Amino acid sequence: FGAGALRHTLPLLEAGIEVCAVEFKEAFLRPSASEAQQVVEKNSLFHKLYWPDDFLRDDRKYGAALLLYVLQVIPLPAERQLVLKTLSKRVESEGLLLYASRFGQVSPEDSSHKVSDGYFRGEGREKQTFYREFGTPDTHDMMKKYGFHRLQSWSERGTEQWFLYGKGKVVCA
Repeated sequence: FGAGALRHTLPLLEAGIEVCAVEFKEAFLRPSASEAQQVVEKNSLFHKLYWPDDFLRDDRKYGAALLLYVLQVIPLPAERQLVLKTLSKRVESEGLLLYASRFGQVSPEDSSHKVSDGYFRGEGREKQTFYREFGTPDTHDMMKKYGFHRLQSWSERGTEQWFLYGKGKVVCA
């Protein structure tokens, strides 16, 4: 989910894993994403769904989902909740969710650009971006609310946070 320029898609396809990439249609207009899309679309294991329309209408279940650096750039809390609610429904009962985000990236300049529960960046540019940090406990609580329990944590104390969540019975915590 949040496939971006498809940089995680190609290695998964090369490993023989079926991949469904979910992203806004406009994101595939960027040159790097467009070039990558042309490559991956030649692989029969690749499927593309546009957010939100295609993905919300689709009813397939998935054994695993990647949610890498996505939630912290979604400006509206309701939209972040929709993403998690939808993934909760689509990831199979014993499925996995790999989540990554950054923490400790808010700069003093950001504080003057507070909006909702985060910050906008890129003042003076044609397009701005939104950024919101989630601490480790907040992340785990948020995932638990949608039926995901933590299986493994990496880099909790650094600026990169990587967590593997599962659905179904708790194997480890």
